[in-house]
Amino acid sequence: MYVPEKPLLVTSTIPPMPADADAPPDFVLTDVKMPGMSGTELCQELRARWPQTCVIMMSAYGSVE
Repeated sequence: MYVPEKPLLVTSTIPPMPADADAPPDFVLTDVKMPGMSGTELCQELRARWPQTCVIMMSAYGSVE
């Protein structure tokens, strides 16, 4: 199993990924609801920039309707 030497941790959606990233990430784990940009919007940006990157979206957000 490949393990990168140093995982990239991004704690803000602005900007979604560093502009100077050397290579596309293997995968991105993101939440659906975030301040600044939704997980869906982030996924669209990532797909446009790095279409081969796997994106996993999750959410612990609950609502009662």
